[in-house]
Amino acid sequence: MARHKVSAPIEALSEWVRVDPVSGAIIDRAVLREPAAASLLTEDGCVALAGARNEYVSFQVVVHSAETIGAIRLRFGGLTGPGGARIGRSEFEPHAHWYHHLPEHGWIPDALVPLKILDQPVGLPWKAADVPGQTAQGFWIDLFIPKDAPPGSYRGTLTVDLDGRRHPVPIALEVWPFAIPDACSMVADMNAYAPGVVSGWEGVEHSPGIVNAWPGLDDDPSGCGTRAYLKAERNTFRCVHDHRALYHYLPYSHSGAIPHPIFIPELAGSGRSIRVKSWAAFDRHFGAYLDGSAFRGTRRGPIPLPFMYTPQNFHWPADFAHFGRKGYRTEWRRIGGEFVDHFRKKGWTHTQFELFFNHKQRYKYFPWDGDEIRFLEDAEHMYQFRDLSAGVYDAADPVQFIWRVDSSWVFAKHCTSDLTDFVKLWVVNSGCQAEAPNCVGPMHRKGCTLFHYGGASSLDVPLSWVWMWPVQTLGRGNDGFTWWLTTGWTRDIWRRSRDNYATCVFYPGSPWGSLDVFGGIRTKALRNAMQTMEYAHLLDGKRRAGTARRVIDRVLGTNRAFWWDATSSPPRSGSDAAAMANAQLRDPLSWHTVRTRLARALMD
Repeated sequence: MARHKVSAPIEALSEWVRVDPVSGAIIDRAVLREPAAASLLTEDGCVALAGARNEYVSFQVVVHSAETIGAIRLRFGGLTGPGGARIGRSEFEPHAHWYHHLPEHGWIPDALVPLKILDQPVGLPWKAADVPGQTAQGFWIDLFIPKDAPPGSYRGTLTVDLDGRRHPVPIALEVWPFAIPDACSMVADMNAYAPGVVSGWEGVEHSPGIVNAWPGLDDDPSGCGTRAYLKAERNTFRCVHDHRALYHYLPYSHSGAIPHPIFIPELAGSGRSIRVKSWAAFDRHFGAYLDGSAFRGTRRGPIPLPFMYTPQNFHWPADFAHFGRKGYRTEWRRIGGEFVDHFRKKGWTHTQFELFFNHKQRYKYFPWDGDEIRFLEDAEHMYQFRDLSAGVYDAADPVQFIWRVDSSWVFAKHCTSDLTDFVKLWVVNSGCQAEAPNCVGPMHRKGCTLFHYGGASSLDVPLSWVWMWPVQTLGRGNDGFTWWLTTGWTRDIWRRSRDNYATCVFYPGSPWGSLDVFGGIRTKALRNAMQTMEYAHLLDGKRRAGTARRVIDRVLGTNRAFWWDATSSPPRSGSDAAAMANAQLRDPLSWHTVRTRLARALMD
């Protein structure tokens, strides 16, 4: 392509805003209290960044031009700091914005394509993205601060090359004198389902998961078990892990069906003779997640999964047709005992293995709701299975098996019942939990873990929706939060989505012939918010519990009562936005102030 002489302004912007590729304007500008604060450039034209060790700092570069640019290249030479200390170019991770068209909202960036995988440079317009009338192309820059980087001021230069014309962008980084840990103090639970597990929601059938995103992965009859599938799955886990979250998929359907033998150990016999014939396929599949080795080479390192579903359900390992008979009890207990013995021998003691029933009576497979129990009598099955399993899972020490309930309709009654004596993981609808604002203390004293759940943000809402999730977790005193169905992938997920991408917050590398998995703007924003939650955790440890929440409440103008208000989530529409008095909560740039105040309090 012939080079064109261009004069293209280059912006350096906060990670908490998004730019329209056609108009070049900031999307959601109306919710920014100080739009000028979106720019990270100082008066002398330097990009000003600050962060702790062992965390990413992020910013965006946006190139604007009404003329064609054949190639945009980003070159980074590293940063030099105190005593000649270096943060090298290997810590620099640039990504190109990919744009999604929403019929009512226009073009919005979210998916991020690592530049290192592209065999052709990004241009303006970027042909691959195919945005009619494009005048702006954005790039997301992640800069990782190593654990051993000496604190102090670092300087360097990012060069933006536009068809051979070089535009230097000076970078100033202040490394703060503390580090965040590899492990997370709260859980960002990215819910998903194994391939072949169909989940119904509001009349929409999802056949989610990895096999839908890559041509050829469904060559296996059930869509998984091939080398390519296992590699793609491993890459999904690794990507989510490095975004300080948990990839958490259920391995069975509402009917109790399990889609492929790799999700369960091979069984033989029945009744008193039932046994695990072989653990080989199961161990090859899950062992590296449970000893952490699957995560070697990631920024956070080889940390075992904190939680994992087990395949146990009403219909496995025993046939539900025999429920209530002695044989059902025998098979359930014998295979349960083999799980306990095998996991103990393998040393899988860092993961909490969930005994969870995701069945709903209205799907007409089983007589009770296991998931989102609506009628109190449906909880009786939990007592039955507890008694049926007595002396098995409750005697697994040091392996951790826990009963889990996903609760909504009747949580306000469940949280004060004796279910909390043995159900130790509660994943609760955010609005329904708000009906029981005094539940957390008593449940924690009983050893319960609490997540609140809902849907991830769609692309048509401000990015404040993202940081509100971990902040509400802190505000309520919960242990984590759950986003429902985060890899609801289809073959054309890069081009269109049925729900404005609320069920797709990670992206498969299939358009580039890659089995890698990529984050997007929302997931990187979430990761950065989760990093700041580690500031809060460190501050509460240094001072006393509740200190961090008080700092955040002072910035946002909130209080404990606000975080327990079922309507406290960010607004989804303009009319809702007008009804919300607290502009700081709508403004995603408020997070910069939250982060800085927590850091200052930690360094005082």
